[in-house]
Amino acid sequence: MAFLVVLVRLGAAAPVRAVALTVDDELARAHASADVVEFYQAREMRPFWVRSAGLPPFWTRGELRPEALQMAKITADALPAEVTPAARARVAQAMAAARSGRPEDLARAEVALSLALVDAVDSLRPGPEMAFVDPDLPTRPGALETLEQAASVRELNRYLANVAVPNPVYRDLRAAYDRYRGPDAALIQLNLQRARVLPPPTSSRFILVNPAARELTVYEDGKAKQSMRVIVGTREDATPMMAGLMRYLVFNPYWEIPVEMVKESIAPAVMRQGPGYVANRNFQVLSDWGDDAVPLDPAAVDWPAVAGGAVELPVRQKPGGDNMMGQVKFMLPNELGIYLHDTPDRWAFGPGGGQRLMSAGCVRLERAGDLVAWLLGKDRPDPAKVGSNHRVELGQAVPVYITYLTAAPGKGGVVFHPDVYGRDVRPAR
Repeated sequence: MAFLVVLVRLGAAAPVRAVALTVDDELARAHASADVVEFYQAREMRPFWVRSAGLPPFWTRGELRPEALQMAKITADALPAEVTPAARARVAQAMAAARSGRPEDLARAEVALSLALVDAVDSLRPGPEMAFVDPDLPTRPGALETLEQAASVRELNRYLANVAVPNPVYRDLRAAYDRYRGPDAALIQLNLQRARVLPPPTSSRFILVNPAARELTVYEDGKAKQSMRVIVGTREDATPMMAGLMRYLVFNPYWEIPVEMVKESIAPAVMRQGPGYVANRNFQVLSDWGDDAVPLDPAAVDWPAVAGGAVELPVRQKPGGDNMMGQVKFMLPNELGIYLHDTPDRWAFGPGGGQRLMSAGCVRLERAGDLVAWLLGKDRPDPAKVGSNHRVELGQAVPVYITYLTAAPGKGGVVFHPDVYGRDVRPAR
Protein backbone atom coordinates (compact mmCIF):
# COMPACT_ATOMS: atom_id res chain seq x y z
CA MET A 1 0.00 0.00 0.00
CA ALA A 2 2.81 2.41 0.93
CA PHE A 3 4.53 1.58 -2.35
CA LEU A 4 1.37 2.48 -4.26
CA VAL A 5 1.12 5.82 -2.44
CA VAL A 6 4.70 6.63 -3.41
CA LEU A 7 3.98 5.75 -7.03
CA VAL A 8 0.89 7.99 -7.01
CA ARG A 9 2.86 10.90 -5.59
CA LEU A 10 5.67 10.41 -8.09
CA GLY A 11 3.21 10.18 -10.95
CA ALA A 12 1.41 13.35 -9.89
CA ALA A 13 4.62 15.28 -9.40
CA ALA A 14 6.34 14.30 -12.63
CA PRO A 15 4.53 16.65 -15.07
CA VAL A 16 4.81 19.59 -12.67
CA ARG A 17 8.48 18.83 -12.10
CA ALA A 18 9.05 18.82 -15.83
CA VAL A 19 7.60 22.32 -16.06
CA ALA A 20 9.67 23.48 -13.09
CA LEU A 21 12.86 22.46 -14.88
CA THR A 22 12.23 25.11 -17.54
CA VAL A 23 10.74 27.91 -15.41
CA ASP A 24 14.20 29.20 -14.52
CA ASP A 25 15.12 29.67 -18.18
CA GLU A 26 11.78 31.34 -18.89
CA LEU A 27 12.26 33.81 -16.02
CA ALA A 28 15.60 34.84 -17.50
CA ARG A 29 14.13 35.11 -21.01
CA ALA A 30 11.29 37.31 -19.75
CA HIS A 31 13.68 39.53 -17.74
CA ALA A 32 11.63 38.92 -14.60
CA SER A 33 12.34 41.15 -11.61
CA ALA A 34 14.40 39.95 -8.66
CA ASP A 35 11.24 39.64 -6.54
CA VAL A 36 9.58 37.32 -9.05
CA VAL A 37 12.74 35.22 -9.30
CA GLU A 38 12.93 35.05 -5.51
CA PHE A 39 9.34 33.80 -5.36
CA TYR A 40 10.06 30.90 -7.70
CA GLN A 41 13.40 30.11 -6.11
CA ALA A 42 11.64 29.71 -2.76
CA ARG A 43 9.32 27.19 -4.47
CA GLU A 44 12.23 25.43 -6.19
CA MET A 45 10.75 26.71 -9.47
CA ARG A 46 7.52 24.78 -8.86
CA PRO A 47 4.65 26.39 -10.85
CA PHE A 48 1.28 27.29 -9.37
CA TRP A 49 -0.66 28.08 -12.57
CA VAL A 50 0.05 24.52 -13.82
CA ARG A 51 -1.30 21.24 -12.47
CA SER A 52 -0.87 17.58 -13.35
CA ALA A 53 -3.44 15.98 -15.63
CA GLY A 54 -4.23 12.65 -17.25
CA LEU A 55 -5.54 9.37 -15.90
CA PRO A 56 -4.99 8.71 -12.18
CA PRO A 57 -2.97 7.50 -10.48
CA PHE A 58 -0.25 7.98 -13.10
CA TRP A 59 -0.75 11.54 -14.38
CA THR A 60 1.22 11.84 -17.59
CA ARG A 61 0.97 15.48 -18.55
CA GLY A 62 0.60 19.00 -17.23
CA GLU A 63 -2.14 21.52 -17.93
CA LEU A 64 -3.08 25.05 -16.90
CA ARG A 65 -5.43 25.45 -13.95
CA PRO A 66 -8.86 26.98 -14.67
CA GLU A 67 -7.74 30.14 -12.82
CA ALA A 68 -5.01 30.56 -15.44
CA LEU A 69 -7.72 31.00 -18.05
CA GLN A 70 -9.42 33.52 -15.74
CA MET A 71 -6.17 35.50 -15.42
CA ALA A 72 -5.64 35.33 -19.17
CA LYS A 73 -9.13 36.73 -19.78
CA ILE A 74 -8.55 39.52 -17.23
CA THR A 75 -5.34 40.37 -19.06
CA ALA A 76 -6.94 40.22 -22.50
CA ASP A 77 -9.75 42.56 -21.41
CA ALA A 78 -7.41 44.92 -19.54
CA LEU A 79 -6.82 48.55 -20.39
CA PRO A 80 -3.34 50.11 -20.31
CA ALA A 81 -4.28 51.53 -16.89
CA GLU A 82 -4.57 47.93 -15.65
CA VAL A 83 -1.96 45.85 -17.50
CA THR A 84 0.72 47.09 -19.88
CA PRO A 85 0.33 46.20 -23.56
CA ALA A 86 3.60 44.25 -23.38
CA ALA A 87 2.27 42.03 -20.58
CA ARG A 88 -1.00 41.54 -22.44
CA ALA A 89 0.81 40.44 -25.62
CA ARG A 90 3.10 38.12 -23.63
CA VAL A 91 0.14 36.33 -22.06
CA ALA A 92 -1.73 35.98 -25.37
CA GLN A 93 1.27 34.41 -27.09
CA ALA A 94 2.08 32.13 -24.16
CA MET A 95 -1.51 30.90 -23.76
CA ALA A 96 -1.66 30.01 -27.44
CA ALA A 97 1.59 28.07 -27.20
CA ALA A 98 0.52 26.31 -23.99
CA ARG A 99 -2.10 24.31 -25.89
CA SER A 100 0.72 22.02 -26.94
CA GLY A 101 1.05 20.76 -23.38
CA ARG A 102 4.84 20.74 -23.68
CA PRO A 103 6.63 21.58 -20.40
CA GLU A 104 8.54 24.49 -21.94
CA ASP A 105 5.32 26.03 -23.29
CA LEU A 106 3.54 25.60 -19.98
CA ALA A 107 6.50 27.23 -18.24
CA ARG A 108 6.22 30.15 -20.62
CA ALA A 109 2.53 30.56 -19.74
CA GLU A 110 3.34 30.18 -16.04
CA VAL A 111 5.79 33.07 -16.06
CA ALA A 112 3.68 35.25 -18.36
CA LEU A 113 0.65 34.92 -16.09
CA SER A 114 2.66 35.71 -12.98
CA LEU A 115 4.19 38.78 -14.58
CA ALA A 116 0.74 39.95 -15.72
CA LEU A 117 -0.63 39.53 -12.20
CA VAL A 118 2.26 41.53 -10.77
CA ASP A 119 1.68 44.18 -13.43
CA ALA A 120 -2.03 44.42 -12.57
CA VAL A 121 -1.37 44.84 -8.85
CA ASP A 122 1.46 47.29 -9.52
CA SER A 123 -0.99 49.46 -11.50
CA LEU A 124 -3.00 49.86 -8.28
CA ARG A 125 -0.07 51.57 -6.57
CA PRO A 126 -0.40 55.38 -6.43
CA GLY A 127 2.08 57.62 -8.16
CA PRO A 128 3.57 60.81 -6.74
CA GLU A 129 0.46 62.89 -7.54
CA MET A 130 -1.71 60.88 -5.09
CA ALA A 131 -0.70 61.17 -1.42
CA PHE A 132 -1.70 58.50 1.09
CA VAL A 133 -1.75 60.59 4.27
CA ASP A 134 -2.81 58.06 6.90
CA PRO A 135 -0.66 55.07 7.92
CA ASP A 136 -3.76 52.93 8.49
CA LEU A 137 -4.79 53.03 4.84
CA PRO A 138 -4.25 49.68 3.09
CA THR A 139 -1.13 49.55 0.95
CA ARG A 140 -0.62 47.57 -2.23
CA PRO A 141 1.73 44.58 -2.00
CA GLY A 142 4.94 44.33 -3.95
CA ALA A 143 5.66 41.65 -6.54
CA LEU A 144 6.90 39.03 -4.06
CA GLU A 145 3.98 39.46 -1.69
CA THR A 146 1.49 39.47 -4.57
CA LEU A 147 2.67 36.10 -5.85
CA GLU A 148 2.88 34.65 -2.36
CA GLN A 149 -0.72 35.68 -1.72
CA ALA A 150 -1.93 34.27 -5.04
CA ALA A 151 -0.16 30.96 -4.45
CA SER A 152 -1.51 30.56 -0.93
CA VAL A 153 -5.14 31.71 -1.07
CA ARG A 154 -7.83 29.07 -0.85
CA GLU A 155 -9.95 30.61 -3.64
CA LEU A 156 -7.66 32.00 -6.31
CA ASN A 157 -10.61 32.82 -8.57
CA ARG A 158 -12.03 35.21 -5.96
CA TYR A 159 -8.61 36.79 -5.38
CA LEU A 160 -8.25 37.45 -9.11
CA ALA A 161 -11.76 38.92 -9.32
CA ASN A 162 -10.86 41.43 -6.61
CA VAL A 163 -7.74 42.43 -8.51
CA ALA A 164 -9.84 43.11 -11.58
CA VAL A 165 -12.28 45.42 -9.70
CA PRO A 166 -10.25 47.37 -7.10
CA ASN A 167 -12.80 49.96 -5.86
CA PRO A 168 -16.34 51.19 -6.61
CA VAL A 169 -15.27 54.47 -8.26
CA TYR A 170 -13.06 52.64 -10.73
CA ARG A 171 -15.67 49.93 -11.23
CA ASP A 172 -18.36 52.47 -12.14
CA LEU A 173 -16.09 54.50 -14.44
CA ARG A 174 -14.85 51.35 -16.19
CA ALA A 175 -18.44 50.20 -16.74
CA ALA A 176 -19.34 53.63 -18.15
CA TYR A 177 -16.25 53.55 -20.37
CA ASP A 178 -17.21 50.14 -21.76
CA ARG A 179 -20.56 51.65 -22.86
CA TYR A 180 -19.05 54.90 -24.15
CA ARG A 181 -19.11 55.52 -27.91
CA GLY A 182 -17.67 59.06 -28.06
CA PRO A 183 -14.28 60.35 -29.26
CA ASP A 184 -12.50 60.97 -25.90
CA ALA A 185 -11.24 57.43 -25.03
CA ALA A 186 -7.70 58.58 -24.12
CA LEU A 187 -9.03 61.11 -21.59
CA ILE A 188 -11.24 58.49 -19.97
CA GLN A 189 -8.32 56.08 -19.69
CA LEU A 190 -6.26 58.77 -17.96
CA ASN A 191 -9.04 59.22 -15.43
CA LEU A 192 -9.38 55.46 -15.04
CA GLN A 193 -5.74 55.43 -14.02
CA ARG A 194 -6.48 58.07 -11.36
CA ALA A 195 -9.48 56.13 -10.06
CA ARG A 196 -7.67 52.79 -10.10
CA VAL A 197 -5.11 53.77 -7.46
CA LEU A 198 -7.74 54.66 -4.86
CA PRO A 199 -7.40 52.17 -2.00
CA PRO A 200 -10.13 49.62 -1.39
CA PRO A 201 -12.51 50.98 1.27
CA THR A 202 -11.62 50.00 4.83
CA SER A 203 -15.32 50.18 5.79
CA SER A 204 -18.72 50.05 4.09
CA ARG A 205 -18.71 53.85 3.74
CA PHE A 206 -16.35 56.34 2.15
CA ILE A 207 -16.33 59.90 0.83
CA LEU A 208 -15.17 60.95 -2.63
CA VAL A 209 -14.26 64.57 -3.39
CA ASN A 210 -13.72 65.46 -7.05
CA PRO A 211 -12.18 68.95 -7.39
CA ALA A 212 -12.71 68.90 -11.16
CA ALA A 213 -16.47 68.64 -10.61
CA ARG A 214 -16.40 70.68 -7.36
CA GLU A 215 -18.49 67.88 -5.92
CA LEU A 216 -18.54 65.54 -2.91
CA THR A 217 -20.22 62.13 -3.08
CA VAL A 218 -20.79 59.69 -0.22
CA TYR A 219 -20.64 55.98 -0.95
CA GLU A 220 -22.30 53.28 1.09
CA ASP A 221 -22.04 49.54 0.40
CA GLY A 222 -20.28 50.29 -2.87
CA LYS A 223 -22.95 52.67 -4.22
CA ALA A 224 -23.12 56.45 -4.55
CA LYS A 225 -25.80 57.66 -2.13
CA GLN A 226 -25.83 61.46 -2.24
CA SER A 227 -23.79 64.36 -3.60
CA MET A 228 -23.30 68.04 -2.85
CA ARG A 229 -21.42 71.00 -4.28
CA VAL A 230 -18.11 71.99 -2.77
CA ILE A 231 -15.64 74.84 -2.99
CA VAL A 232 -12.05 73.76 -3.62
CA GLY A 233 -8.65 75.39 -3.93
CA THR A 234 -7.76 78.10 -6.39
CA ARG A 235 -5.54 77.29 -9.35
CA GLU A 236 -2.61 78.68 -7.35
CA ASP A 237 -3.53 76.68 -4.21
CA ALA A 238 -5.03 73.62 -5.84
CA THR A 239 -6.66 71.00 -3.66
CA PRO A 240 -4.27 68.03 -3.78
CA MET A 241 -5.13 64.47 -4.69
CA MET A 242 -4.95 62.46 -1.50
CA ALA A 243 -6.44 59.58 0.46
CA GLY A 244 -6.98 59.86 4.21
CA LEU A 245 -9.18 58.73 7.07
CA MET A 246 -11.71 61.04 8.71
CA ARG A 247 -11.37 60.39 12.44
CA TYR A 248 -13.29 63.17 14.23
CA LEU A 249 -15.44 66.28 13.84
CA VAL A 250 -15.06 69.66 15.54
CA PHE A 251 -18.18 71.75 16.20
CA ASN A 252 -17.96 75.52 16.64
CA PRO A 253 -14.32 75.42 15.55
CA TYR A 254 -11.70 78.12 15.62
CA TRP A 255 -10.24 78.97 12.24
CA GLU A 256 -6.49 78.77 12.45
CA ILE A 257 -5.52 81.25 9.77
CA PRO A 258 -2.66 80.21 7.46
CA VAL A 259 0.58 82.07 8.16
CA GLU A 260 0.81 83.31 4.56
CA MET A 261 -2.67 84.85 4.82
CA VAL A 262 -1.70 86.60 8.06
CA LYS A 263 1.37 87.97 6.32
CA GLU A 264 -0.23 88.98 3.01
CA SER A 265 -3.73 90.03 4.09
CA ILE A 266 -4.26 90.56 7.80
CA ALA A 267 -1.02 92.36 8.66
CA PRO A 268 -1.40 94.96 5.86
CA ALA A 269 -5.05 95.50 6.88
CA VAL A 270 -4.04 96.13 10.52
CA MET A 271 -1.36 98.55 9.34
CA ARG A 272 -4.00 100.47 7.36
CA GLN A 273 -6.90 100.35 9.83
CA GLY A 274 -5.20 99.96 13.18
CA PRO A 275 -5.31 97.20 15.85
CA GLY A 276 -9.10 97.47 16.08
CA TYR A 277 -9.27 95.50 12.82
CA VAL A 278 -8.42 92.35 14.80
CA ALA A 279 -11.39 92.62 17.16
CA ASN A 280 -13.76 93.73 14.39
CA ARG A 281 -13.06 90.52 12.47
CA ASN A 282 -13.38 88.35 15.59
CA PHE A 283 -9.69 87.47 15.29
CA GLN A 284 -7.40 86.49 18.13
CA VAL A 285 -3.61 86.90 18.15
CA LEU A 286 -1.83 84.08 19.99
CA SER A 287 1.56 83.60 21.56
CA ASP A 288 1.97 80.23 19.74
CA TRP A 289 -0.05 77.28 18.47
CA GLY A 290 0.39 75.18 21.59
CA ASP A 291 -2.35 74.07 23.96
CA ASP A 292 -1.16 76.64 26.51
CA ALA A 293 -1.11 79.56 24.07
CA VAL A 294 -2.24 82.91 25.49
CA PRO A 295 -3.91 85.81 23.62
CA LEU A 296 -1.71 88.79 22.81
CA ASP A 297 -2.59 92.47 22.65
CA PRO A 298 -2.78 93.37 18.91
CA ALA A 299 -1.41 96.81 19.70
CA ALA A 300 1.81 95.20 21.01
CA VAL A 301 2.50 93.26 17.78
CA ASP A 302 5.17 94.40 15.32
CA TRP A 303 2.84 94.26 12.32
CA PRO A 304 5.41 95.55 9.77
CA ALA A 305 7.65 92.64 10.76
CA VAL A 306 4.73 90.24 10.25
CA ALA A 307 3.95 91.76 6.84
CA GLY A 308 7.60 91.52 5.87
CA GLY A 309 7.86 87.87 6.83
CA ALA A 310 10.34 88.38 9.65
CA VAL A 311 7.76 87.23 12.24
CA GLU A 312 5.31 84.35 11.86
CA LEU A 313 2.27 85.25 13.90
CA PRO A 314 -0.40 82.72 15.00
CA VAL A 315 -3.85 84.20 14.42
CA ARG A 316 -7.21 82.48 14.69
CA GLN A 317 -10.82 83.47 14.20
CA LYS A 318 -13.15 82.72 17.10
CA PRO A 319 -16.33 80.67 16.57
CA GLY A 320 -19.35 82.63 15.39
CA GLY A 321 -21.58 83.41 12.47
CA ASP A 322 -18.76 84.86 10.39
CA ASN A 323 -16.21 82.14 11.15
CA MET A 324 -14.79 80.77 7.90
CA MET A 325 -15.11 77.20 9.20
CA GLY A 326 -18.85 77.59 9.75
CA GLN A 327 -20.34 75.32 12.40
CA VAL A 328 -18.24 72.20 11.86
CA LYS A 329 -15.05 70.88 10.35
CA PHE A 330 -14.33 67.28 9.41
CA MET A 331 -10.83 66.20 10.33
CA LEU A 332 -8.64 63.71 8.48
CA PRO A 333 -5.24 64.20 10.13
CA ASN A 334 -2.53 64.94 7.56
CA GLU A 335 0.61 67.00 7.17
CA LEU A 336 -0.85 68.84 4.16
CA GLY A 337 -3.35 70.65 6.40
CA ILE A 338 -6.30 69.66 4.19
CA TYR A 339 -9.74 68.98 5.65
CA LEU A 340 -13.45 69.46 4.93
CA HIS A 341 -15.53 72.18 6.60
CA ASP A 342 -18.72 74.19 6.66
CA THR A 343 -18.74 77.79 5.39
CA PRO A 344 -20.85 80.93 5.95
CA ASP A 345 -20.41 81.97 2.29
CA ARG A 346 -23.58 80.43 0.90
CA TRP A 347 -23.68 82.65 -2.18
CA ALA A 348 -20.80 80.71 -3.77
CA PHE A 349 -23.04 77.66 -4.23
CA GLY A 350 -25.67 79.56 -6.19
CA PRO A 351 -25.87 80.40 -9.90
CA GLY A 352 -23.46 83.32 -9.50
CA GLY A 353 -20.86 81.30 -7.63
CA GLY A 354 -18.69 80.71 -10.69
CA GLN A 355 -16.32 77.76 -10.72
CA ARG A 356 -16.08 77.56 -6.91
CA LEU A 357 -12.26 77.68 -6.96
CA MET A 358 -11.87 79.89 -3.90
CA SER A 359 -10.19 78.11 -0.98
CA ALA A 360 -6.57 77.75 0.06
CA GLY A 361 -6.82 73.99 -0.62
CA CYS A 362 -9.40 72.80 1.91
CA VAL A 363 -12.88 71.70 0.86
CA ARG A 364 -15.92 73.84 1.81
CA LEU A 365 -19.25 72.02 1.85
CA GLU A 366 -22.61 73.14 0.51
CA ARG A 367 -24.56 71.06 3.05
CA ALA A 368 -22.26 70.28 5.96
CA GLY A 369 -25.25 69.35 8.12
CA ASP A 370 -26.17 66.53 5.73
CA LEU A 371 -22.68 65.08 6.03
CA VAL A 372 -22.85 65.35 9.81
CA ALA A 373 -26.17 63.45 9.76
CA TRP A 374 -24.72 60.75 7.50
CA LEU A 375 -21.70 60.32 9.75
CA LEU A 376 -23.29 60.57 13.19
CA GLY A 377 -26.99 59.86 12.71
CA LYS A 378 -28.99 60.48 15.89
CA ASP A 379 -25.82 61.07 17.89
CA ARG A 380 -25.05 64.40 16.21
CA PRO A 381 -24.83 67.28 18.70
CA ASP A 382 -26.62 70.62 18.41
CA PRO A 383 -23.92 73.24 17.71
CA ALA A 384 -26.00 75.79 19.66
CA LYS A 385 -25.72 73.67 22.79
CA VAL A 386 -22.04 72.78 22.79
CA GLY A 387 -19.02 74.94 23.46
CA SER A 388 -16.19 76.10 21.26
CA ASN A 389 -14.01 73.51 19.53
CA HIS A 390 -16.27 70.66 20.65
CA ARG A 391 -14.68 67.44 19.39
CA VAL A 392 -16.66 64.31 18.48
CA GLU A 393 -14.76 61.14 17.65
CA LEU A 394 -16.07 58.81 14.95
CA GLY A 395 -16.62 55.27 16.13
CA GLN A 396 -14.98 54.04 12.92
CA ALA A 397 -12.74 56.11 10.70
CA VAL A 398 -14.26 56.93 7.32
CA PRO A 399 -12.01 56.97 4.24
CA VAL A 400 -11.87 60.23 2.31
CA TYR A 401 -10.57 60.10 -1.25
CA ILE A 402 -9.80 63.36 -3.03
CA THR A 403 -9.04 62.68 -6.66
CA TYR A 404 -9.22 64.67 -9.86
CA LEU A 405 -11.67 63.15 -12.33
CA THR A 406 -12.33 65.16 -15.47
CA ALA A 407 -14.16 62.08 -16.72
CA ALA A 408 -16.27 60.58 -13.95
CA PRO A 409 -19.03 57.98 -13.62
CA GLY A 410 -22.57 59.33 -13.69
CA LYS A 411 -26.11 58.01 -13.93
CA GLY A 412 -26.10 58.33 -17.71
CA GLY A 413 -22.56 57.10 -18.28
CA VAL A 414 -19.35 59.12 -18.46
CA VAL A 415 -19.67 62.73 -17.27
CA PHE A 416 -16.97 65.17 -18.37
CA HIS A 417 -15.70 68.10 -16.30
CA PRO A 418 -13.39 70.99 -17.24
CA ASP A 419 -9.68 70.60 -16.52
CA VAL A 420 -9.62 73.52 -14.09
CA TYR A 421 -6.15 72.64 -12.70
CA GLY A 422 -4.49 71.76 -16.02
CA ARG A 423 -3.63 68.23 -14.91
CA ASP A 424 -4.82 66.30 -17.95
CA VAL A 425 -1.38 65.39 -19.25
CA ARG A 426 -0.97 61.64 -19.54
CA PRO A 427 1.82 60.41 -17.23
CA ALA A 428 4.29 57.88 -18.58
CA ARG A 429 4.14 54.34 -17.22
